[in-house]
Amino acid sequence: MSALAYPLYPEVAREHLMLYRSFEGKPKVIKDDFFLQSRIVRDALTQSRKNGAEVRLYWPVSAYTLTFEREKYWESRIALALNGGWISVQDGVIRVRVPIAYPKKAFAPLIHVPGLGTLGVQEGLFNILQQVGWYHTGEVYWITSSEKIL
Repeated sequence: MSALAYPLYPEVAREHLMLYRSFEGKPKVIKDDFFLQSRIVRDALTQSRKNGAEVRLYWPVSAYTLTFEREKYWESRIALALNGGWISVQDGVIRVRVPIAYPKKAFAPLIHVPGLGTLGVQEGLFNILQQVGWYHTGEVYWITSSEKIL
């Protein structure tokens, strides 16, 4: 799945590859600011700065649909990588804390094909691999400097 996803969704592919090695009880850290292009992330970031706490990141499932319209594509790319995570700002660092695990039952729609329907990923299938120990769960921290948004 990671190899197929990488050309369009490199951040999701990277997170997926992390499932193959144990998190050893600590988060894996990635320094990258790709998520700052999202309107939803920027709104949550403003809220986090205002109240000094973590803010939940949430996108509707419809945000996952693949499109080649630049703004919507980036939003889908960010949504797939960060949905269900938490964003915060502290000591000049923006951190997005993302639990890396697959739910028991969830369908991520990716492409709508007229006449055929919607193609996507049934993430519950990957949950089985977690249960048998092939995938390891944990958290990923995407971090960047808060100076990038000034």
